[in-house]
Amino acid sequence: MFRKTWRSCLCPEGDFLKVMHRDNVELVTDVIDSITGNSVLLRSGRKLDADLIITAAGLYFQVMSGIAPKVNGVRLLPGSHYTWRGTMLESLPNIGCVLGYVLQSWAPGAEAIAKLLVRVIKSMEEKKAIKVMPVLKHTKNMPRKLAVDMNSNYFVKAADRLSKITGEDPWYGRTHWIRDLWSVFVWGWTRDWSLSE
Repeated sequence: MFRKTWRSCLCPEGDFLKVMHRDNVELVTDVIDSITGNSVLLRSGRKLDADLIITAAGLYFQVMSGIAPKVNGVRLLPGSHYTWRGTMLESLPNIGCVLGYVLQSWAPGAEAIAKLLVRVIKSMEEKKAIKVMPVLKHTKNMPRKLAVDMNSNYFVKAADRLSKITGEDPWYGRTHWIRDLWSVFVWGWTRDWSLSE
């Protein structure tokens, strides 16, 4: 039985949907308990006979495409740091990641981040700064939430690699396009960061 909690994100030509309407197709959502030579045993106790088993467990999510930045010779692990406005990591100078939204259309989120980074770069140019870096003044007793508010397996498994948020401006997770653009152009967007020559 196909459960509504699953969704097809991309379906060229509607082929996935056409297949679902065939008489010989059944979609089953369950947890795999074990696999035998020609069947899948599910946690519910059901056995599915299969001619072909495709193991597709999801994405391996990497922050910054797996880049391992170093600051003063010390490797910085994104999963142990907070993210400033969803784009720059605390204590990591001059690097901003352009990411879209996970729960909405990707492009508006990427646009909001790009506009923010343009403002950061212009501010650096105006002040003739060579370094900009988000600075979280204290981390003691601060909430350590995942920057991505999703419970998909690939995000849960990547929890140690995902940067953290406090839930408060400017160390919050980005989920709302208007709020994010508002913060770029109206709010104190330079809060908690430093410029240096």
